[in-house]
Amino acid sequence: MSTAIKLAKLSGFDPIVTTASIKNAAALKELGAKHVVDRMRPEKEIAAEIQKLIKKPLKSVFDCISSAETQHLVLDAVESQGKVALVVEPVKNLKTGDKSLFQIFGLASTPQNAKICGKLFHDLAEEMIEHKFIRVRFVQTE
Repeated sequence: MSTAIKLAKLSGFDPIVTTASIKNAAALKELGAKHVVDRMRPEKEIAAEIQKLIKKPLKSVFDCISSAETQHLVLDAVESQGKVALVVEPVKNLKTGDKSLFQIFGLASTPQNAKICGKLFHDLAEEMIEHKFIRVRFVQTE
């Protein structure tokens, strides 16, 4: 999710709204999110809170989780003729209406993505670290 927020910010998307654990709100805002909505809230409350925060229809949504629940949530939240990007295949029988649904390659381990993603992620990660778009955090384990 952190890379998606950074890339969205670098691409000029505004506002960037994310759902996550509230304990991560400060870190996500530091990355570029304008608002963080508690992911543990009921789906209807999440959608209402996002609409309240942005005060306009959502034109595009990137669903970093892409579970059945989040796919339904983002399709309900995006405006008519809006666009939704998923990191996995859409769930079966998902009713999209007039909204566009795209699967972007989110799983580098799938056979069709392994070759291109290996090089892409390697080169992109090195460049993003070099230019300090990504900070490397070391975690001490027991």
